[in-house]
Amino acid sequence: MLVAAYLSLTLIANDFDARAATLELYQAEITHAQVLLEIMSTMADNEPKATADRIVREVYHPLMAAKQQWWDAAPDGKHEHYYTPFISCYEAADSLHDFGNKVARYLNRLDKEPFSDDDAQPFRVNLEKCEDQLGLERTFNEVR
Repeated sequence: MLVAAYLSLTLIANDFDARAATLELYQAEITHAQVLLEIMSTMADNEPKATADRIVREVYHPLMAAKQQWWDAAPDGKHEHYYTPFISCYEAADSLHDFGNKVARYLNRLDKEPFSDDDAQPFRVNLEKCEDQLGLERTFNEVR
């Protein structure tokens, strides 16, 4: 019985596709980056608190969930073993998460220092590294 359980876990681990799991995280990053850009493009038309709440609801929380799902997907908790080649994809999600949080905190008047394009630079850099690691074309070249 113990041998069968071990073999079953080994087969699951051997079937795990870290690249496919990372592609799902990448798709979440692109989706939420586009949502954030759309929200920010209409900021002037909306009340700051409502905009901040929308960022938290539509970018911050879903991205946090996507990051956790990616992390939890690695069999046997062996994150480093499976995800080391794709760590910049997690870092891209983290930096987008941080940028969305900075914008929301500023709009909620929790931070006095305004956000700038420079605050999004870590996301851009990490996303490009992620795309390189996944062998993908650049998504946001035209944004610069």
